[in-house]
Amino acid sequence: MEIAFIFNFIPLNFIGPIALAAYKGAEQTTKMRRKFIILTLVIFVLLSALFTAMHFFASQYQTVALETGNAIMAVLSISTYLMVQKQMSGNPAAFVRGVSGASFLKLMVCMVSILVYVLLNRAHIHKPSVFIMFGIYAVYTVVETILLSKLARE
Repeated sequence: MEIAFIFNFIPLNFIGPIALAAYKGAEQTTKMRRKFIILTLVIFVLLSALFTAMHFFASQYQTVALETGNAIMAVLSISTYLMVQKQMSGNPAAFVRGVSGASFLKLMVCMVSILVYVLLNRAHIHKPSVFIMFGIYAVYTVVETILLSKLARE
């Protein structure tokens, strides 16, 4: 309400539309950030619930490794989203560079994490668990790419 009062002064009339336009853009970015973080947390919780169920119904899967991979990908997804969002501008190449760089970073972290998992558990490797780890990477990457492309279109 105070903003409307300030913009009613005659000399400040030209500032009102500029300030409100900037505020709407910031509001959209905040909504998109909130939506992305909430969606990432929902995916994290759903995958965690799935892995907990797998622990009880299919005990051959190594759920601790799956939960760790899920947590790493959730944190990486949120951090790379924030990095790409800062990098985006009117340049479409910035979006492509940001998304491909974020996907490459997550892929490298995923591969290094799986390599560490394999080296530490050389005798007890469960191959379907390794493939599920790559599936976790794919889920987070697809969701991040879809939401970032929506942000770039706006």
